[in-house]
Parts: sequence; structure tokens; C-alpha cells
Amino acid sequence: MTARPDVVVLGAGVSGLSTGIRLAESGARVLVRTAAPPAQTTSALAGAMVGPNLSPPGDPQRAWTDETLRMFGDEPMPGVAWRDGTLAARPAGATPPFAEQTPGFRPLGEDERPAGFGTAFAVRLPLVDMPVYLAYLLQRFRDAGGEVRVAPVGSLDEAATVARSWSTAPGWGRAR
Repeated sequence: MTARPDVVVLGAGVSGLSTGIRLAESGARVLVRTAAPPAQTTSALAGAMVGPNLSPPGDPQRAWTDETLRMFGDEPMPGVAWRDGTLAARPAGATPPFAEQTPGFRPLGEDERPAGFGTAFAVRLPLVDMPVYLAYLLQRFRDAGGEVRVAPVGSLDEAATVARSWSTAPGWGRAR
């Protein structure tokens, strides 16, 4: 990237890279500034299960989760595997609102529930191997023309200065 970025995204975890991808794929020049490479972020240490989406229809979080589930279901994605499982709660009748809209939702009968649980239901949800998925996101971001600079940002004022004084001098470049 030789021109000044349109956007500076702070952080190269799953949220930062996903944001950078959306912006870069929409035509923006994007710089991700991060204290650590993606493989060393908190996201890389996390396990991820997407869902169930328990937000009511019309809630922005519901739309975000539904879009994520749609993306993960459209085509195979590195690090993402759909798995069948059981979610359970000790009290009877504790099925959360909107759980029935979860992929693969099926209430489990008394003979199917784990011992000691009054509520249980089957679901099919994506499980994400975060190091693999982050590597995929980083490559997709780079393929869209995005740049990553591993250098902590001390303040939002500093981030704004970075955006105004984009440089191609040594030290600018991609995360390793």
C-alpha cells in the first residue's frame, strides 16, 4: 500500500481482521495496526462456537450472528467445522428464547437428556479452530490489499496520526 490508508483498524484478532476484510473488499485502503501478530492475539488462544443465536428478531446481534452462520455454511472455510451437539441446563423448562431458530435445534426427551439435566436440546453449530481461521483471515485481508503493521498504538490520537502520515518507510509492512 503506497497511498495513505482510508481506515486504520486497531487489533489483528478475529474482529480486527474481519473488519479489515469487509472494508478492504469494499474498496477501502486498510491498515491494521496491532500489538502482536494474529497468531499471538487473544483470538488465537480462544476456542469458538458460533451460536446459538438467542437474540430476538430485529436485534443487530441477531443479524451479525445470522450472517456469520450463513457465511460459514455457504462453503468450506479453513478452521471451521459444523458439529452436532447437545446444550443442556439443570432446571426443567430452561430453553432460552429463540433457541428453536438455531440450526439443528431439536428438544431432547427425558430419555435423551444427560443425567441430572431438566432441559436439553440438540443443535448443529460451527466450531472454529482459531489459529487456522486467523491464518485464513490474514491471507484474505492481504489478498484484498490490506496491510498489517505490528506496532502497539498508545492512544486513539496516535491511531489518527498514523492514518494521516502513512509511510512506506522501513518498518511498515505485513505481519509475519
